[in-house]
Amino acid sequence: MAAYGALPRGPTPAPTGKIEAGAACLPTPTKLPHPNPNPCNRFKMDCQDWTPTTITSSKATATKAAAASTARKVAPEVAHARKVEQADGPVKPKQLAPESRQEIVSKRAAMKKSQVELNQLCNFPVNTIREIEAGRLTPTIGQLNTLNRILKTGLKMV
Repeated sequence: MAAYGALPRGPTPAPTGKIEAGAACLPTPTKLPHPNPNPCNRFKMDCQDWTPTTITSSKATATKAAAASTARKVAPEVAHARKVEQADGPVKPKQLAPESRQEIVSKRAAMKKSQVELNQLCNFPVNTIREIEAGRLTPTIGQLNTLNRILKTGLKMV
């Protein structure tokens, strides 16, 4: 006995166009034509729309216009670098005024601190205060702000 769904064994009869009783009815495969008949060009994306599209919103345009109209603040180092680039002659570097150096000495003496102790209090490298007071070292902006905070002064660069 044949298993359920098994096809009959033996030679397959030639198709006659008629369906015989008890014969298996299988659909005949049909070959559909490829949309791109040239097999070498089948991977080209001719059917794709490759036109560029730009999407913008009114908020983005308004934000860009507002940002362009407002002036940006520039760091002092950047401003100084621009000034040096635009200058015709040599640009004199900023230094601590002699009055400011004397003010550091007097305030340090009033606090009864030595140069080494003030270095430690300000977290400066060794001999920084000595070099600043002697005029051999120009303090950085951070060092100047630290000295102003600790000595309670208004030291400025000239």
